[in-house]
Formats: sequence, structure tokens, C-alpha cells
Amino acid sequence: MGELLARAARQQALLDAWEEIHDDARDNARLDVRYEEFERHAARRLAELSDALLTGTWRPHPVNPVRIPKPGGGLRKLAVPTLEDRIVEKAVLAVLDRVVDPELLPWSFAYRRGLGVPDAVRSLLQARDDGAAWVARGDFTGCFDTIPRARVLDRLRDVVPDPELFELVRLLVYRPERGAPSSQVGLHQGSSLSPLLANLYLDVFDRAMPRNDWQVIRYSDDFAVATADRPAAEAALTAAYRAASPLGLQLSPEKCTVSPFTNGVPFLGELLTEGTATRTEASAHGHCVRQ
Repeated sequence: MGELLARAARQQALLDAWEEIHDDARDNARLDVRYEEFERHAARRLAELSDALLTGTWRPHPVNPVRIPKPGGGLRKLAVPTLEDRIVEKAVLAVLDRVVDPELLPWSFAYRRGLGVPDAVRSLLQARDDGAAWVARGDFTGCFDTIPRARVLDRLRDVVPDPELFELVRLLVYRPERGAPSSQVGLHQGSSLSPLLANLYLDVFDRAMPRNDWQVIRYSDDFAVATADRPAAEAALTAAYRAASPLGLQLSPEKCTVSPFTNGVPFLGELLTEGTATRTEASAHGHCVRQ
């Protein structure tokens, strides 16, 4: 039995995951009969779930397609796991996060404990204060829906020293959507593991850019590269297209721009200009702290 899988499959780890999911649903007024039924038999069901994981007999269930309104209009498609699957995912995530996070570059700011949008914005403003005048901006077209499953798992295998935990993640990644054929691409939006796996896969992009002399500030699939002038920003955007292609990903042409701070640079919901105050507070995550 692999050590990492044994940690994720402990009854206490599963109980912690269940309580987190339950508390989140209660706080967001999403408790329903599924939670009530599970809670009545939680001790027994978590013990059975632990045994199934430890013996390698547990199998995930198909995810359920759900569509929710987007703030700007239209619908976002989610693939929501069953309650039992979500408990397993949370327990696995707690273990994997400590393995994967140290592999990521310090300029990847999404889905990481102690980091967030303010840290990404601060990093771009610091680049401006260090002399950058232009910014190349872009994001990936349908990032979560187009990441090749086999290739993200290859990347995970490189950093996870536990074949049995890896196999469990593989089963979760390849769950079919209920009523749909199996697919070789896409991370389920609705799975708590998907953000971590997307970060790990896009870390390849982050590392390819510095080899071409460009440092990427990335928040999920949204990135910025600060440069001295417009030609350099255009060259950075060209390099980003080249770095994305081998990953099987495409950049969104309508969202790829070059802008000077004099006109304002839109980034993560803010317009950053020459006069935007630099945020100097220290990050809670810390670039030297490993979880």
C-alpha cells in the first residue's frame, strides 16, 4: 500500500473531507436530502469507503452535467461528482497539494493556499515599478475542457511517488459524464482536483516561457508578461503561442493583447495604470514556504 494513498484513505482524512463539504454546503444553503441521508450513516459509510480505497476495490461514479448562468450571460457547463466521489477527491487533494505545490513556480497564483488575485496583481505592479512599460496579456481557449487527460497524468506521474494514489487519480480523471461517451480530453469543472491538475499542466507553459526570456505571471488560464516596450510585448505573445501549441492548447485571439501602462492594462478584473499604487503587503503563502 502506497504511503500517500494510505494517508488519503484514512477514516480521519475522509471524515475531514466530509465535514468540509458538509459545512460548505450548509454555509451556501445547498444542503439537501443527499447530505441528510449520508450524515445519518456517516461513520459506517466512511469506514466502508476507507476499506474500499485501501483494498483497491473502490471505483468512481459518472459525473453529472450541470449548467449554471455565467455573470456575463450564457451558461457554464459543470461536471459535478457524486457526494461520495467529492469526499474522496477532497481527501486526495489534501495529500496531493503538499506534493504538487512545491513543483509550481512562484508566479502561479491561482488555486494555491495563501495566494490569490491580489498577489498576482501585486507581482505585475512590481514589474512595472522595476521598469516594465508594456504588458502582453492572454488566456487559453476552453482551458479545462481541452487539456489532454493522458498528458496531464504523465505530468502527475513525474511528481507523485505513489503508483496506487496515481491510479486512483487516473480513475477520477477518466470518469465519464453521465449519458455521454468517454473522452480523452478535459478536466471536469466541478471536481476539486481539476484546478490542481490544471496548474500542474500549465506549469509546463510557465517553465517554457523563461527559456525564451519571458517571465509569466499566471492566474489559472489568465497570464501576463511585463516587458520594456511594445516590440518586446509582441515577441512575448508570439512566444506564448509557441509554448502553448506543444501542450495541445490554444490561446484566445480575442483576449491576447499588448497594452502600455500609460493606457491602462486590464488584468484580473482591474485596470492597472502608471498611477496604480503598488501593494506591498507580504504574501501569506511565501515563495520560500513549502506546504
